[in-house]
Amino acid sequence: MLRILLSLVLLGAVGAIGFTVATAEFATGDTVTVGTADGAIPISPPATAPADVRSAVFPGVVTISISRGFLCLDHSHGTGFIMDDSGRIGTAKHVVASFGSICGWSVVLNDGRAVSGKVLWEHPSLDVAEIKIDDIQGARVLQKGSSSAVSVGDSVYTVSYPGGTSNPAVLSVGTLTGRGPCNEVQDGLLFDADVLPGYSGGPLLNASGQVIGVVTGSLSAFKKGEGSCAVPVEYLAY
Repeated sequence: MLRILLSLVLLGAVGAIGFTVATAEFATGDTVTVGTADGAIPISPPATAPADVRSAVFPGVVTISISRGFLCLDHSHGTGFIMDDSGRIGTAKHVVASFGSICGWSVVLNDGRAVSGKVLWEHPSLDVAEIKIDDIQGARVLQKGSSSAVSVGDSVYTVSYPGGTSNPAVLSVGTLTGRGPCNEVQDGLLFDADVLPGYSGGPLLNASGQVIGVVTGSLSAFKKGEGSCAVPVEYLAY
């Protein structure tokens, strides 16, 4: 039996907005059909239950904590994911773009430890970047998937810590709704899981918990239900 849990997540952090976030629990062999503006889309049964996805990927998702403003009292957050054992982290370019003009930034791991990092690379035109930390003890490398192996109607997930790792991690469940423009990418991954401020740079995952894209935001300035997009993972040197 498929059980769908809808919960309202109201964030009190600076610049955060409340959205409805859907999570789901699947039993083996379940199927479900969801309605969209274009009609019903059958969701392929996930290869891995979301509970397993959570336990597998949460240790590989990090928060990028940024301080800025008067007396460095304004805080914002982005998301990233660990790409290899050397500590390379994939994220969105706009998350790191202002590092040179802020008070400071750090990478907060799943266990709450804040570590320093450095920017390795920013794509010259696309909204993806890589940073690096030296200490990933207790963290986990996320497995790379193939963005071309997912089809419209397949289940996809995003993971983040809206407002930072002091808040519970949120697994947002949706489906791939198509391919199309996503910022400067013409073959972006379009999906219907809502994204919250702070999700930028986080992984878009397939049903097996593999990274298939880098979440770059909502298609309509974080308006719920308008859809979200991700840059295909192949644009990173993963």
